[in-house]
Amino acid sequence: MKILLDTTYLLPLIGIGIKELDRIFLRKIIREHQVFISNITLFELAAKGSKFVVKNIINAQDVMDGLKTIQNDERIEIIDPFSSYDTLQIGFLIRKFLSDYIDTIITATAIKSCEILLTEDKKIHKLKNIEEFKKLVKIKNSRFEILSAKEFSLY
Repeated sequence: MKILLDTTYLLPLIGIGIKELDRIFLRKIIREHQVFISNITLFELAAKGSKFVVKNIINAQDVMDGLKTIQNDERIEIIDPFSSYDTLQIGFLIRKFLSDYIDTIITATAIKSCEILLTEDKKIHKLKNIEEFKKLVKIKNSRFEILSAKEFSLY
């Protein structure tokens, strides 16, 4: 199964712990499925990491090492959404539902390239209740679903 991971699942790799996330879950996903990220996720990881570096909560080298680990992991495919007209077009269509452009691009990349977007973002999950979004997904990728880690575990 093709799964696009939202940024949250990768935060522990740059030194930002997420209590709700089980490290075994991420390892299992990577071992059992085709895993993708949008290259904008790397930007978001660096941006979030920089906030913690400035506050001396984590060290800059940990962020750099984590980014390098992600980029060099052959089990994670990095997609460039900006090289696909269709991905950007999907992003433009869903932008009216999401105020965060990074979330828009991540969601559009997942719709275009994967079957599942794994995310804990409540705003992205709310898209599932919007009729116009459902119609778009039906046209662009009828197998696409937005799931949380908990939902995916029950899948």
